[in-house]
Amino acid sequence: MINWRALAYGGTVALAAYAVVSYMLSVGQLLLQGVCDGSQPLISFYHGAADAHSVKQLKRWTYYTSITTGIVITIGITALRNVIPTWFNVSAETTGVLLFAFPLCALSLPFYAFSRSSSAYFYAIKKARRASIMVYGEALIVLPICVFILPMFLKLNGVWITLTVVQIIMLFTAILLLRKQ
Repeated sequence: MINWRALAYGGTVALAAYAVVSYMLSVGQLLLQGVCDGSQPLISFYHGAADAHSVKQLKRWTYYTSITTGIVITIGITALRNVIPTWFNVSAETTGVLLFAFPLCALSLPFYAFSRSSSAYFYAIKKARRASIMVYGEALIVLPICVFILPMFLKLNGVWITLTVVQIIMLFTAILLLRKQ
């Protein structure tokens, strides 16, 4: 979806830039997914053992570790935004777009960490409906709406901030679902 909007609002240069952004973000997202999903069996074990203290502690560590990792990756991508384009051998024009796009897109990672930590936590404590709201709500509702609406008003900038806005919305969704407990 985002690639089509990048093409529509920025042409092939923006599409090439989004390809590089998506490669870099996927590395960060997969690392964060591993941290979050790796906590799920441990939290589930302690939840099954009715050890609320350990569940709370593991939940806290998961959020802390994943959000900190997301911040570090965001800083890394932003700091290396002049270097990363050379890894992909993109044009100077695409590099110029990437210099602007990387920080806006990478900012989504700490928020992504929160939403993925929440999903893993919900699965671990047998709250599959809440986890499904997080997972499917993002993919089927929030992302399509944001990727359609934001570029209409902000043009190509709307494409670049879509991922961050989606993850901020998912952060608030997770907070609401966590408060229901």
